[in-house]
Order: sequence, then structure tokens, then C-alpha cells
Amino acid sequence: MVALIGWVVIAWVLLGRAARAAGTGRLQVLGMAALLAWLLP
Repeated sequence: MVALIGWVVIAWVLLGRAARAAGTGRLQVLGMAALLAWLLP
């Protein structure tokens, strides 16, 4: 459980950095990733 929370925090920080680099928000990046995951089988 602790390891899972650690991975979530790491992913959230990396997502924030990627979003800042792209000039967008975390939720927009997350939405695009979810859309890609849904479209690709």
C-alpha cells in the first residue's frame, strides 16, 4: 500500500513537470493520456 502511494506521488510530480513543460495543466495531460489509452487497444 505504501509503495502504491509512493508510485502515485512520483507519477503526479512527473505529470506536473511534463504539464508545465507543455504549458498545460495536469488534468489536461491526464485527460489526453486517458483518451490515448482508451483509443489504443
